Amino acid sequence: MLCMYGFCNGNACAAVEEYQRRFPDRRIPSRSVFMRIHQSLRDTGSLPSVSVQCEREVVRMINTRDNILQKVQRSPHLSTRRMASRIGVSHMQVW
Repeated sequence: MLCMYGFCNGNACAAVEEYQRRFPDRRIPSRSVFMRIHQSLRDTGSLPSVSVQCEREVVRMINTRDNILQKVQRSPHLSTRRMASRIGVSHMQVW
């Protein structure tokens, strides 16, 4: 993305268009993302850290949700706290 921003001479709108042209199957970042990356590199000398939810975490969350739903169907009177302790998640997630 930083190379794309430089390729477009610091024009964030052009960088978004060029990125979309080169990578049509990827999620397209907004122009502010290009500007923020460039600014962070200028200010700190490093790129900003990014927390990206990996596909494995999404699958685990779906499996947990399905597990919770199955347990509720089997034991609808079980408390959220007890169910959470059996599954290994917070009771708010069960709730």
